[in-house]
Amino acid sequence: LVKHLGGYFFSLMSIVFGTLTASTISDATARLAALRAAAVEECTLMMTLVKRLEVVLVLDKNAPARGPDLFAAVADRLWTHSTDLLGGTRERELKLIAEGTDGISEVLQILQQAQCSFDETEVSFSLDLCGRLMEARGIRLSLENSGIPAVQYSVLESLSVALAAAYTYLTLDRGPLAYTPHVLGFSTVNGEIVLDPSFGVHVLFAAVCAALVVFNALAKDVNLPFSGVFRLESGTVAASLKQLRSTTAPYREVN
Repeated sequence: LVKHLGGYFFSLMSIVFGTLTASTISDATARLAALRAAAVEECTLMMTLVKRLEVVLVLDKNAPARGPDLFAAVADRLWTHSTDLLGGTRERELKLIAEGTDGISEVLQILQQAQCSFDETEVSFSLDLCGRLMEARGIRLSLENSGIPAVQYSVLESLSVALAAAYTYLTLDRGPLAYTPHVLGFSTVNGEIVLDPSFGVHVLFAAVCAALVVFNALAKDVNLPFSGVFRLESGTVAASLKQLRSTTAPYREVN
C-alpha cells in the first residue's frame, strides 16, 4: 500500500512538473519572440525615419537652408539612442525618459519645431514615425521587465527535488538482501566489472536527475534574452542598426 501511494505521488508530481515546465518555457519563448519583434520594429522605424529625413532635408534640391543642420541634430540623437540600444541598460533608458532627455523625445521636439518653422518643408510624416517609434520602444522596455517571476522557478526546483526524493524512496531495497549492493551499482571482481541486480535502477535515477536538470536549465535560459543561449539576436536588427549608424555618422562629425 505504501509503495502504491508512493507511485501515485510520483506520477502526480511528474504531471505537475511537466505542466509547469511546459508553461514556463512556452511563456518565456513567447516573450522572447515578442521582444525580438519589438526590437525589429524599433530599428526599422529608426532606419525609415533617417532615410526619409535625409532625402527631404539634405539630398533634395529644394531642401531648406537649415535642413542639413536640422538633420544633423536628428542624426546625433538617433545615434545616441542606437548606442543605448546596443550597450545601454533598461535602467538608463528609463532614467533618460523620466528626465525628458532621451534621444527619441528630443527628436520629436526638434521635428515638431521644424514643422512649425518650415512652412515649405513637409515633415509631418516624421512626427507619425516618431510616435510609432516611441510606442515600439515602450513595448520593448515593458517586455524586458516582464520575465518569468523567480518564485515560479523556485516551485520548479522544489518539484524537482520532490521527484528525485520520491524516486529514491520508491526504489529503496526492502527486506533482507542476498548481496551487499555497491553505491554505484557495480563493482570490480578480479579486474572485471560486475553489475549489481539494481544497476538498472541507478541508470534510471541518473536519467531522471539529468532530465530534471536539463528542463530547469532550459526554463531559466529562455528567460534570459540578453545573456542566455537563446538570446535576443536578429539579423534584421543588426543590419538596420549598422545602416543607421553608417548613415548618421557623417552628419554627426559635421555637427
